[in-house]
Amino acid sequence: RGGAELTRAALLLQLLSLSPAAVPARLGPHRIESQTQWSITPVVTPGSGSGPAAGPGAVRPGFKVDSPAQPYDGGAAWESTAVTLEETRSIAVDAAGRLQLASQNDHGTGVEAVLDQNFLYLRMRYAPYIRYKPEGDQVARLRATAYESGAALLETVAPYVRLSAPVEATALGRPAWQVTLARQDAAGGGRDKRAGGAGSLWRAATAVDMLNGTVTIDRQKGTLLNLQLHVRFVAPRPDSAASGGERVQVEAEHQVRVVALDKDVPAIVAPADWIDPPSRPRPMLDRQELLNGLSPGRP
Repeated sequence: RGGAELTRAALLLQLLSLSPAAVPARLGPHRIESQTQWSITPVVTPGSGSGPAAGPGAVRPGFKVDSPAQPYDGGAAWESTAVTLEETRSIAVDAAGRLQLASQNDHGTGVEAVLDQNFLYLRMRYAPYIRYKPEGDQVARLRATAYESGAALLETVAPYVRLSAPVEATALGRPAWQVTLARQDAAGGGRDKRAGGAGSLWRAATAVDMLNGTVTIDRQKGTLLNLQLHVRFVAPRPDSAASGGERVQVEAEHQVRVVALDKDVPAIVAPADWIDPPSRPRPMLDRQELLNGLSPGRP
């Protein structure tokens, strides 16, 4: 694609939305690392209060301590301390097509996996690897967990994105386009906020007050090589957007970069220590097998 086309936010979103499974076909052997820092704070409407005496336009109570997804019930006070989360991810594919990935956060949870030609080695944080044959779309879901291009975050603030003219650059020895991202007034962008359906109401009510970043795209392959994005916006919680209820301020810093390509990606080795999958009791199946064994001639 020509560099001039990258002045359109829709095209940039299209490039960032490339399926994680499709990335190796464009990049070849690679290693990608990313980090996201979140800070989410309830927004209190001045004078609204939070108890039964609050007026009809009052904002609902805020977040329960140590459980940011659950609001307080009744007239409990607002939790004014920001809820934070830091996530780190990595994904690597070597020349033989072996896959290694990890996704961790500072709340103590995470997953690591290695996929070779025969087996998937998977472990949750602080647990041993379990070796077994992958099933269904399991590998695709693991890829999506470990590769975060930033497309969803950029889509949230898309009406406010202003893109600079692309400039030629080089990244990891590959020709690239580099674009600077900045905030603009939504009305000046000529792009309507997405609406249509209850799931889109919160996007239409989102107000962005800070946005900056840079993005680097492989000039020949049309693939993300580097993204730095820092945004801050106020939005209603998705389940309260229709009623104009509780609002939160979200600040996010997202960085993703390709750190190695081609021969610089070391061969991925399966873990030396692993266990077999735990077996589940099958009382009815075991009973049936026993009965079949005791009854000659039964199928």
